[in-house]
Amino acid sequence: MKRYPYVIVGASIAGLSAIAAIRSRDPVGIILLIHGEKRLPYKRTQLSKQLVGGFSGDELAIYPSDWYLANKVELLQGVRAISFEPSSRELSLGTGEIVGYESLLISTGAEPTILDIPGTEYLSYLRWIDQAETMRRRVRETKTAVSIGFGVQSIELADQFILAGLTTTLTGCQDTLMQSHLDLEASQRLEKRMVEAGVRVLRWGKTLEVHRTGSRYRVVAEEGETDTEMVCASVGATSTTDFAASARIALQDDKRHGVKIERDMRTGIEGVFAAGDCTAPLPGVSWGLWHSAQDAGTIAGINMAHGDLRPEPGPHRLKCEAFGGYLFSLNYSSVLLDEMAESRVLRNTPSLYFRVWQRDGRSVGAVLDIYPNPGQSITKPLGKCLERLIFDGARAEDIPETLGL
Repeated sequence: MKRYPYVIVGASIAGLSAIAAIRSRDPVGIILLIHGEKRLPYKRTQLSKQLVGGFSGDELAIYPSDWYLANKVELLQGVRAISFEPSSRELSLGTGEIVGYESLLISTGAEPTILDIPGTEYLSYLRWIDQAETMRRRVRETKTAVSIGFGVQSIELADQFILAGLTTTLTGCQDTLMQSHLDLEASQRLEKRMVEAGVRVLRWGKTLEVHRTGSRYRVVAEEGETDTEMVCASVGATSTTDFAASARIALQDDKRHGVKIERDMRTGIEGVFAAGDCTAPLPGVSWGLWHSAQDAGTIAGINMAHGDLRPEPGPHRLKCEAFGGYLFSLNYSSVLLDEMAESRVLRNTPSLYFRVWQRDGRSVGAVLDIYPNPGQSITKPLGKCLERLIFDGARAEDIPETLGL
């Protein structure tokens, strides 16, 4: 049996960030990265953005293969970790092999929340690249599609369907689109662009069932029904905790049942850490966002290499580039629960909407909508700068000038 100083289960962005953090403190200890897919670890958030444009091979890989060699990482592709025993610090692989560890990180991510309805087997979900490839083939063969859910992935899928020339319907339960990230004004601006692009946006309540007749499907909701050739569902994500549960690691008693952690990413079991979407949300910390998982992995990696990092939570951004616009949201859900946070609309024109929340004179959250999208050469640095200004608590009235808005 081979024993490693570091074993990481799950090649999510949390797991890869942990590798970089470990290397910042320990340049020589071998890292075993267990990746259940046969591709190089890739950026999952790109899948719903590139259905029409497509992707081949390892085009979406976060790092090339030589990055793992350079960082002394043994990458196991297409192999799953089945269970582990904390007392002996050993884990079992799907190949039957057993490996040992000194420090273990669980970064198994999340999986799509599956609608528990009759006909659920007819629904397409998007989380992994093989699902994306299947969906891309279906998009080329169909003329109509329904996207269930009002979240960011559903919006991006609707955008791709329209680009592919499909007659597209978006249906959901919430009053507004991207309810967890956008205020009413920003949501309405997005919906107006979607409708103008040809999307039928329907507030039909919960989807109750899906029927199949030949190659067509009937989607039945509380307040209506429609026929289509393809049905996709994006109704949230659920923490993947089977591996953690094999060692009876405590799970948080919340709707996601993620692994319970502290701010240092420790699980309460010696030598075992967890980070990213497989964990339960910490108070004041964003869940389900790329950058929050990235930061969590960095914290875990430093502490796996005998560090002692327990930072206070900071805001994390979400961006959505669809239907010709650029949407940015930071800390929106938190400020809605903060009775001391006051909002100010700093810009409101057909091409720009910008709202900032502040507490005690310091900014704590923001929503931004720019149309038309000026492109990543502008939005990428703008988003990073805005995130830093909010993190530093800049005065709301100073932010537009700093950003050049």
